Amino acid sequence: IEGNGQEGILLNNAALEAVRVEVVNNGLLDDEDPRSGLKAIGGSGQKIVLRASTIERSTAHGLDLEQWLGEVELHDSRIGSNQRDGLRAAGMARLVCEQVEVERNLRGGAVISGTPVEIWTTTFSANIDVGLHMSAGSSGTVEMCVFRGGRGVDLVDVAQLAIRKSEFVNATLGLHATESAPDIRHNSFRGNATAIRVAGDKVPVAIRSNIFADNATAIENLSATTLDAVDNFWGTIDSMDIVAQIDGPVDFSPFLREAAAVSSAVLDGDALPSSYALYPAYPNPFNAEVTLAFDLPVATQVELAVFNVLGRRVMSLVDAELVAGTYRIIWNGRDKNGQAVASGAYLYRLQAVDFTASGRLALVR
Repeated sequence: IEGNGQEGILLNNAALEAVRVEVVNNGLLDDEDPRSGLKAIGGSGQKIVLRASTIERSTAHGLDLEQWLGEVELHDSRIGSNQRDGLRAAGMARLVCEQVEVERNLRGGAVISGTPVEIWTTTFSANIDVGLHMSAGSSGTVEMCVFRGGRGVDLVDVAQLAIRKSEFVNATLGLHATESAPDIRHNSFRGNATAIRVAGDKVPVAIRSNIFADNATAIENLSATTLDAVDNFWGTIDSMDIVAQIDGPVDFSPFLREAAAVSSAVLDGDALPSSYALYPAYPNPFNAEVTLAFDLPVATQVELAVFNVLGRRVMSLVDAELVAGTYRIIWNGRDKNGQAVASGAYLYRLQAVDFTASGRLALVR
């Protein structure tokens, strides 16, 4: 669906399932009246599902869902290079993003209000404005996502949100919470100018079990409330070095003395996984680091390894008995000798006593 004068797809109280559809370069009729790739109106009780699809280069937003009342699910898709926001939603019944690339939009990646979300294994990168903006009435989970460059997540008056097992990398501001109370656990903040900034009377429920490394400022607390940020790894065991990373009242002690190569991501009170699972690698393709995640319903011997396309073992990432839980493993693109491997395709395989699964990933240097 390409080169149309107005919207690529316009829905009015209509459900839609689109598979392997490209919606490209639409809204060309009038420079003073830009249009979105997909616009939906009404739709109470209905659903939009996009799988393995692309929405890019619209003269307005990629997806304009501000008047849509139903559900939206996006799987294995790309929203990129739109001249306004990649996605805008307000007051929807539910939004699911799974393995979506939201990148290079000329405003924000996704701007969401009044909507419960489930955002999984999704990458936000190189958007001119913030990658993910959520405001009043929004809630849900952001898990196993990547926020790279620029500003990662901006929360304004968000009362309930779990941010877990996600990567915030090389951002000017990784996570900005204003009058918001997210639960921030098991994330990695690396190479950011400011990893987390907090402002307002409402503050995060907890900032725990995260990794902070090579950030100019790890936490900037502009509120009057002391933040709960114990049991994190700060890239050092020198308390003076930790203090130097923090601005404002923050309780950081006790802290972790090392970032474990393998860390369970099951939180206190969480239910254990009910079955084995190996999740898609993210980001994929990758340049510096890739995250491989898996679920174990029971304690078992586990091997996770990377192979080249000829089947030769490149790196063993895990070879140990692990307790039940959800795990996240980072591979830095090096072999067992510490040498950087060449660009190309690789396979990763998880083997447990009762389960075997594999996936494919691409390294681009």
